[in-house]
Amino acid sequence: MAQTPAAPTNPLVTGSEIARIAGVTRAAVSNWRRRYDDFPAPAGGGANSPLYDLAEVRAWLETQRKGQDVTDEVQLWQELRGAYGDDILRGLGDVLQTLATPEERKQAALPDAVIHLARRMAQEGSLSDVAQGLAERFTESVRRTGSDQVSSPRLVRAVQQCVGDVPDDAVLFDPACGIGTLLLAVGAD
Repeated sequence: MAQTPAAPTNPLVTGSEIARIAGVTRAAVSNWRRRYDDFPAPAGGGANSPLYDLAEVRAWLETQRKGQDVTDEVQLWQELRGAYGDDILRGLGDVLQTLATPEERKQAALPDAVIHLARRMAQEGSLSDVAQGLAERFTESVRRTGSDQVSSPRLVRAVQQCVGDVPDDAVLFDPACGIGTLLLAVGAD
């Protein structure tokens, strides 16, 4: 009987996330994959969108002396990917709910590292900055993977042209809203 490989236990990261961690461009990561035989092998994803074991990537970057200090934003994203996996959108919602809730009230069941990083980021900037940063990172990540959780800019522009001005009291319905890109673009400000 054939054995199925065990699911990875560490968070998986994309080439773009490796580039952020190392402080280089995505092209540099692509070059490393081709030039270095010891670059970590993909641990998931597909041929066009491979995912790498974060611990292996960090170890490789350290060995090659190619890494730099990881920002709070990158650490937060990595912690969320590790805790939520494919349900990252729920993780983003839990972070924002936790930040918007007074500390003494019950919080979403987030790992302590996530709460600590998110609160520190909100204190250094604002809740809005954290929300915007996470939304942008999510949007970029799902566009790379071809997910349908974010409406493409082209589709948003086309719908805006067809819809025109929307009254402030209008009710909008988008059955595939994902994070609401289309609704936000078409709806009242």
